[in-house]
Amino acid sequence: LHIVYEFFLRFVVSGSTEAKVARKFIDTNLITRFLELFDSEDPRERDYLKTILHRIYGKFMPHRAFIRKAISNVFYPFIYETE
Repeated sequence: LHIVYEFFLRFVVSGSTEAKVARKFIDTNLITRFLELFDSEDPRERDYLKTILHRIYGKFMPHRAFIRKAISNVFYPFIYETE
């Protein structure tokens, strides 16, 4: 799994990766599934996810609003839980 995350991180960070081409593959569906992976118990995996999401946020400006909204939606159940 480490190799997959490392490869994806290098893909996102690479200067030779064109943002327009990568936008076809890095869409809202991928980001939503990516956020679901933060539920992992492995801290190394969560660290990779954090780094990759941060790079996506920085490189793909059209996705910034969606990322902020998706992260907020993850936290809302914890904030408004009525137990």
